[in-house]
Amino acid sequence: MEGGGVRGIGLVGALTILAERGYSIHRVAGTSAGAIVGSLVAAGMPLTDLRQCMETLDYHKFQDPGLIDQLGLPGKALSLLFEQGIYEGDYLREWVDDCLDNLGVHTFGDLRLAEPWAQNLPPERRYKLVVVAADITRGRLVHLPWDYHLYGLNPDAQRVSDAIRASMSFPFFYEPGSARCQSARGWWRAIQLPD
Repeated sequence: MEGGGVRGIGLVGALTILAERGYSIHRVAGTSAGAIVGSLVAAGMPLTDLRQCMETLDYHKFQDPGLIDQLGLPGKALSLLFEQGIYEGDYLREWVDDCLDNLGVHTFGDLRLAEPWAQNLPPERRYKLVVVAADITRGRLVHLPWDYHLYGLNPDAQRVSDAIRASMSFPFFYEPGSARCQSARGWWRAIQLPD
């Protein structure tokens, strides 16, 4: 599922048509808004709830300025210079966390595939969700949770909301990461996604 802000609502429509025609989703991959919708589908949110959730989502709240950004244009310039982006991205992460928490999903370990057909997949690929982001430091796309090993991280222990936040990042708009993510996961600063 591709990104593009409110395109997430269109993705819900496409999923609804697929369900009406008898298809079921076992695995999903997405970037940006597609990662948001994909995570909720992978977590088992019913399509009627998913539609309501995406229709009521206020995308403007994703533009959450930090303290320095509230100083107007000079603050935004300082934020770009020192923080490499204007908006924090914390609202997005918290909103996704709340949605997934209500479905009993926190980490990628909660989205492990246990179905018999999944035993044919390599162990590192047995997940219901793959979030696509770009590692601009290494100059490559990353597929989370598949590529967490590149950063020395256990994929089962990584929060799904952090991967979605990385997928939503694009240079200069969002800061590459918050202090919480930078201290806990040094890889965060390396991952951004140009939209």
